[in-house]
Amino acid sequence: MPHSPLADSVATLRGVIQLIDKLSAGDLPPDGLADLKNAVDDLRLKLWSILMADDAQDYQAYRRRFRLQRATEICRTVVADLRDERHTWTQADVADLAAVVQELGARLAKGPRPASA
Repeated sequence: MPHSPLADSVATLRGVIQLIDKLSAGDLPPDGLADLKNAVDDLRLKLWSILMADDAQDYQAYRRRFRLQRATEICRTVVADLRDERHTWTQADVADLAAVVQELGARLAKGPRPASA
């Protein structure tokens, strides 16, 4: 493969994956795991969006749709977990989620924001 910025990025990403493998053999610091997960999610979303979009406007629209689909999928999984009592959660565990879901429900009830021209 000829030298390119993409090749450099792929090499860097593979190095990070190797580092994560080494970390997973020991103790992973819990405070950094959320940041790592968010970074991986962002990377996956951006790569998938670029692959699926023909132009910049399609990319932004795809990102919005993808985020809504992903949020819906996560909410369905949480609802099923709660319904089927798969996990034991405390009120503190779900308090932030309950507040966000309440705000989300109120905003969705107002309807979507008109698309900007």
